[in-house]
Amino acid sequence: MSDEVMFILGAIFLVVVVPYWLKLHYRGEKNTKSSESKVTNKSTSTSEPEKVEQLHLLAEQLTERVKNLESILDDKAPGWRTNHGR
Repeated sequence: MSDEVMFILGAIFLVVVVPYWLKLHYRGEKNTKSSESKVTNKSTSTSEPEKVEQLHLLAEQLTERVKNLESILDDKAPGWRTNHGR
């Protein structure tokens, strides 16, 4: 390619592509920082013992749900435990 064509392509790249690229880069960086601050704000609003208690309650609820689902499966499909390795 001739030098003139390369100059024109370089100028187009600098005028069109680079600003758009920078805009996308800094917009993504801004969103990442704001989402990180939301996570840290949420973690500082609740103390550690409260988080542990919430997780414990959630684990109990999930255990109860699993028991309910297993009892439903026992009624609807009696051999499901032997068929699935339990």
